[in-house]
Parts: sequence; C-alpha cells; structure tokens
Amino acid sequence: MKANPDHEKFLIECTNQWLGGSVKWNEWRDANRNIIPQLCNIDFTKHVENYNKNYDSGYFRLAEFDLINANFSNSNLKNISFNGADLSSAQFQNANLEGASFTEANLDGVDFSNANLKHVAFQKSTGVFKYDHADFGGGNGDQIIEAVNILTMGKILSYS
Repeated sequence: MKANPDHEKFLIECTNQWLGGSVKWNEWRDANRNIIPQLCNIDFTKHVENYNKNYDSGYFRLAEFDLINANFSNSNLKNISFNGADLSSAQFQNANLEGASFTEANLDGVDFSNANLKHVAFQKSTGVFKYDHADFGGGNGDQIIEAVNILTMGKILSYS
C-alpha cells in the first residue's frame, strides 16, 4: 500500500502552521469521516528536518491531531510527537517510531506489530493496543513492557 500524496501534502501543510494546524486537519477529518488517511511508507524524517529548522522544537508535532484509523505502516516516524492525539485503530506495523512520544494519546486498537518502539514515551496514554514482535530495545524493554501492562491494565491484545 502507498501513501496518498494528497493526504501527506495536507498533513504536512497543517503541521507547518505553528498554531491551528491540528484544528485545520481535525475539521477536515470531521467533514470526511469516510476517508481513512493513508500515510504509510512515508519517510517523515525529511519533514522533521524542515520543521525543526523553522521551529527548533526537537519534535515534529502531530499533537492533538485526529488520526483515527490512519495507516502509518512502514513509515519512518522517528522523534514524532503524537502527544494528545487520537490514534484509535491506527496502523503502525513495521514503522520506525524510535524516540516518538505518545504522551496522553488515545491508543485504543492501535497496531504496533513489528514496530521499532525504542525510547518511546507512553506516559498517561490510554487504550488497549497490539505490539506483537515490537522492538522496545534501548535496554529498558522490561520497564516499558511493565509500563504498557500497567497502562492497559493487563488488557494487552497480544504480545509475543
């Protein structure tokens, strides 16, 4: 599956608005509930470099974005901030999420199977999600798996 270039272009356009970008994206999502954002196979690192030149934030921000059902499979999402985003049923299979932040995000039904989750922050996130064969690495895998089990109150969909 390929990314929809219009979805990618619009998402990047929204993130380049320092204030109000998530509002613009979320209004589009509200008006187009039947459209599933196809954002798979995108290397977001090129956008991170441009974003950080402009905003010096350290993170490319998708915070507070409505990304329900979005497909990020096989994408490079290193150091992306999804803080406070609604990612219900989003797909992150085989994605590189190293250093990403999901603080206070809704992760219900998310699939992180085979994803790189090294140094990922899940503080105060909610939801039950799948992480089969995910790589927590970074020497803190046991702590993160324990945190994930606490986070989901033992309702892990699956892990192997």
